[in-house]
Amino acid sequence: MTARLRSAYAIAGVLLIHGMSSAQNWHSIGPPASPWSMCVGPNTVLLGTQQAGILRSTDAGVSWKSVQGPIVVPEVNTPNNSVTCMDRDPFNLNVVYAGFGPDESTPGNGFFKSTDDGATWQAKNSGLPRWSPVTALSASPFHRDELYISVLSYGNAGIYRSTDGGDSWTLFCPVNGAFVSSLVFDGSDSTIHYAVEISGIIHIWKNGVDSVVASSRALNTGARVTVLLNPKSEALFYVYDANMFRCALDGNWVSLFDSIYSGGVKVGQITSAAIDQTTGTVFVCADCGVFRTTDDGVHWTLVSPYGGMTARVTPNSLFLEGFGGFFASGDEGNSWWRLADGPNISRVYDMSLVTSPGGDVLYAVAGDPSLLYKSTNDGSSWTQLSVPLPTVVKANPLNPNTVFAARGNTFTTPAGLYRSRDGGITWKQVLPDSTVAAAAIEISQRDTNRVLIAVPGGVMESTNSGDSWRLLSGMSGSNAYFETNLVKVSDTHPSLIVTGDIINYLPGTGIYVSADSGKTWTQRAKDNIISIAITPGNDSIMYYGSLSTVYRSTDQGLHWNPGGFPSVSTDGYVNDIQIAPDDPAFICATMRGMGARAGGLMVSTNAGSTWSALVFPGVFDSSRTKLFIERRGDKYRIHVGTLSYGWYVGEIPRPLSSIGAENHLPSSTVLFQNFPNPFNPTTIIRYALSKRSVVSLSVFNTLGQNVITLVDEAQEAGNHEARFSGEGLASGVYFYRLQAGDFIQTKKLILLH
Repeated sequence: MTARLRSAYAIAGVLLIHGMSSAQNWHSIGPPASPWSMCVGPNTVLLGTQQAGILRSTDAGVSWKSVQGPIVVPEVNTPNNSVTCMDRDPFNLNVVYAGFGPDESTPGNGFFKSTDDGATWQAKNSGLPRWSPVTALSASPFHRDELYISVLSYGNAGIYRSTDGGDSWTLFCPVNGAFVSSLVFDGSDSTIHYAVEISGIIHIWKNGVDSVVASSRALNTGARVTVLLNPKSEALFYVYDANMFRCALDGNWVSLFDSIYSGGVKVGQITSAAIDQTTGTVFVCADCGVFRTTDDGVHWTLVSPYGGMTARVTPNSLFLEGFGGFFASGDEGNSWWRLADGPNISRVYDMSLVTSPGGDVLYAVAGDPSLLYKSTNDGSSWTQLSVPLPTVVKANPLNPNTVFAARGNTFTTPAGLYRSRDGGITWKQVLPDSTVAAAAIEISQRDTNRVLIAVPGGVMESTNSGDSWRLLSGMSGSNAYFETNLVKVSDTHPSLIVTGDIINYLPGTGIYVSADSGKTWTQRAKDNIISIAITPGNDSIMYYGSLSTVYRSTDQGLHWNPGGFPSVSTDGYVNDIQIAPDDPAFICATMRGMGARAGGLMVSTNAGSTWSALVFPGVFDSSRTKLFIERRGDKYRIHVGTLSYGWYVGEIPRPLSSIGAENHLPSSTVLFQNFPNPFNPTTIIRYALSKRSVVSLSVFNTLGQNVITLVDEAQEAGNHEARFSGEGLASGVYFYRLQAGDFIQTKKLILLH
């Protein structure tokens, strides 16, 4: 490489343009995760992500802009935003190449090229098989416009070559199996190229002649495979998430995984690898930090404590991006400077949010593989918690320090349920059988010591916050293969439990309801049940989401009506349904499987009679997962998990719907949690009366002294509210008590000045 190009690349270590991107009504708050690929240039940093396309930064990672929307295959109308590989043209640094696909559900979308430093992109697939996933690419450092890509395609897998900068392609080397990396160029001889098959077979091309070196062992592939060549020692490295191999071009692959150890730190999982072509120094990014070797893996040094990073080496500079932020080093990792926080790109599978005296506490199951994260500052920063591969999380609604996490996939180990009582610092496995997988966790609003989990065969219940458990009877008899994926408990009638099953090829699939705390069960719907919601204060009104729509019942599930929910494609489904805690007419539902830009978040302001789609600005992925609704003054703040953009947050005006918008009288008397809580200086206390009653609503301090009586009169059945002001009172914990006829209930509120 010329001195001019080396100098241009070195400039990338000091990008001087700084500034924050303008705020939007909807924005991602994390948790952050590593992208799949990274490309650093003199003026820009480009990140190729899993399912979120390409992100571009012109200020050293301070702000990021999505520049690549969904690539749609016309025949199947399916977007693919997984950017598996990126490279910059060594002869023109404004030219950048990218390969798209595959992800777990869509075909690949081929090769793309940018001539303006990643600002805009064009598809360049002439001569490539249709829907081709491009797994790796290499731009020749010796010949201008010469490119090689590795293509996965049935009947046409192999290395493809272009001599016109990607405008046209020809099959360079067909193979029976799929390649895991495209060509690696020899550092001293421009006629020698190397490639490695998934089985470990090495191809060496010299002057157009392909020499095949048989493998001494079959290599196992992982999610992201990297092949590196040390130009000094001619050692090849084959790296994926679960192992690293070295071969001296003789087919004898030696595992290095157990030797990656330094300073008492042992590698557990690898996220990326890179090599300095000038010095031959290899860098391995792992879950526990970044390791460096200068002798082809014999000895290792831990050069960074940040885990889960993606590495990129340019002449004179090493870059890291991921959970810890965006870093650069000019001395092979001996010293670092932090350029910016990492972008908030991650797969969010589940979330739990609790309002506490210190502010909202957020828990998220996110990433690939899934990890548990926590934030106490509205998502500005996240801490990774040590729970083995969780899929669901649930925090105590009154105490965010008590949190449960579980592995809900019966085909993946370890399974089991874990509990923390110190906010995620330490964990205890609380299921008696460590192989039981919990697909859902529910904590009763009435009694937070009561925890229910959905397990294969039914529902398990604990009345002492997980210290002991019992399997509720009466359910597994209705379906010997019952695999419960949901469980909900009514906030008005604690004995009412609703469960759901998604196994669509079994006759017992559907919703089951128990009105006696799980002693007996009746099937109330026969469908694929993906999500369930019970209306706060009126458990006669229920909703469930299936593979295509949202159904509504006004009689505890005896009859169901699809209402006005728009149907989606057959491969779509309603992933989650949530009802505003202070307005049963305001409902949100997350969607998966809808077309590009079709929404993904559906909102109803009339209890499901009609729905509208909310489109997130700059977000091209319609795969929403979980959601949460909270009241912020005259607005609702909606938290949405996505499979590409992490935890997404937006605010919309609170609709002018009343608590009794549908004229449905509450089925029972209930006292709601005050909102907001904590509050300063005023809060609203809402309650529902099932019949005309003499009502007393009072506030007490921790000594039991009556601070104020807010209501003392007879009131009609329906929904009511009272406003309490903390002006003149000291900050602290107070209690409010509702007495309406024979009904008496007390809840806690927190005043913070």
